[in-house]
Amino acid sequence: MSSSTPRFELPRDGEPSFHSWFVVGELIVSFSQEGAIPDSVWNRFVADVGAKTTKSVLGLSIGSVGINSVQRKAIAEAVKGRSLAAVLQSPVVRGILTAMSWFGINVKPFSWQNLRDSISYLGADPDVIEPLIKDLISKAGGPSWESLTR
Repeated sequence: MSSSTPRFELPRDGEPSFHSWFVVGELIVSFSQEGAIPDSVWNRFVADVGAKTTKSVLGLSIGSVGINSVQRKAIAEAVKGRSLAAVLQSPVVRGILTAMSWFGINVKPFSWQNLRDSISYLGADPDVIEPLIKDLISKAGGPSWESLTR
């Protein structure tokens, strides 16, 4: 994976901070918190995911993330042909994703305790990406790192 300066996409003035991400090289890492993600934010995210330079996507989430059917369809199209990993709090949701992978959905679920494994799975260096993730979560007003990874 090529190294480059990360580009952070954080909420703009007046937007809720439910969804933020950064792009570094061929990788996008997103962080979603509980709540409905506005179309304006989602459309920017989908455009980044669908860019020809994007090869892999790591989705991190806490709580119940709200995306509507139009948003789900848009992201499903954008992720085609890309490597995907998801870091989730809920063991039930991770189990559902594992079952979906048996039917050809190309996403590998991980717990927060296995975050470094999810980064490695996508061919990135955990020593480079993990500090960027910590920065993203802090800038997005997320919970403490310790509360997520214990």
